[in-house]
Amino acid sequence: MYLLFKVLTRTGFKYSSGILTTFLIISCFPANISAQGKSYPFNVSAWYKALSINKSDQDKADVNLTLFMTNIGSINTFNTGLGFTLVQNNFKGVNINAGVTSISGNSSGFILSAAGNLHRGNVKGLEIGGLFNTTTRSMEGVQIAGTVNYTTENFTGSQISLVVNVAGDNFKGIQIGNSNIAGKNLSGVQLGTTFNAVAYYLKGLQIAPGNIAGINNGVQIGLLNVNSVNNVFQLGLVNITDYQKGIPVGAVNIATKNGGASWINFSSTFAAYTTGIKINAADFVSYLEGSYNIFDTKNTKSGSIAAYYGYDFRIGKKFLLTPNAGYAEIFEDKSEEDSWIHQFAVQARLIGEMEITKNLRFIAGIGYSYRVQSKSGDDFSKNQFIGMAGFSIF
Repeated sequence: MYLLFKVLTRTGFKYSSGILTTFLIISCFPANISAQGKSYPFNVSAWYKALSINKSDQDKADVNLTLFMTNIGSINTFNTGLGFTLVQNNFKGVNINAGVTSISGNSSGFILSAAGNLHRGNVKGLEIGGLFNTTTRSMEGVQIAGTVNYTTENFTGSQISLVVNVAGDNFKGIQIGNSNIAGKNLSGVQLGTTFNAVAYYLKGLQIAPGNIAGINNGVQIGLLNVNSVNNVFQLGLVNITDYQKGIPVGAVNIATKNGGASWINFSSTFAAYTTGIKINAADFVSYLEGSYNIFDTKNTKSGSIAAYYGYDFRIGKKFLLTPNAGYAEIFEDKSEEDSWIHQFAVQARLIGEMEITKNLRFIAGIGYSYRVQSKSGDDFSKNQFIGMAGFSIF
């Protein structure tokens, strides 16, 4: 009471009389006493024990008001405040807090804290933290945070944050953030602006610049997609797996266990000399090529870089037939009258390979090229059938 008197005298009668009246009115409500503590219909806490109605961290309240710090057993209906609210047991209802809310037991309902929310039990409902939400058990519902959502065990629902979402065990639902992580299996969707990661089984969809999964039983879409076994689909600039059992679509497709690479060299009616690598991911093929002296250009100081995508059809033990298509960017020194020049070609090819020795193959093929030249003077396009012949070493 002495501390209360000092607060009243320092804050002035005009304001302190309101605080005093509130405390006196609320203190008149009878408190139910049990082995787990007292039960209050209303509880107000400026600072636990020093200036609060409840005196035990096992007390219960239906409605709680936190000015600076509350430490209470459980809240059953509504909590609001400006500071730190600590609930030792369970919370059920609506929480609107300008500070941090920490709940040691289970919680359910709507939980909004401007700074963040800390949970040591299971959570059901909608949780919004200005900076963070953490749960050391499981959650069912929606987590929304400015930086981090973290659930140690299973999560069912949605996680949305600006930085990272983490589910330590299995995740079912959708994760949207800069980075998304599932510690075990994921059934659902991950949408990330940097990367998505699933430690074990992916059954759903990953979309991000980088995607990582243990075993992919879904779809990965990104610049770089990585998994140990691809059973369904990958779409990206680079797709990497140990065992390719599905469909990879990309400029580079790598399978470390059931793939390989060979060095190709050939001449064609498109360019005097072409060299590059053919990369196999199972029977799916990527060609990365560079060519010198493109025919029909004004000088021999011309070249191209190209990427093609195709599929190997095996004919007997020594023959391969590979339909493929791709894009070639053509480089040529511009003439004095041209301020700029851009050339490219879109091509479709059919390449056959015959094994000569264990490490040497003869290659030959035909194709169709649609070439476009744009420059400051005028535009040029040409349709061309191409033929090629050479060898590959693998």
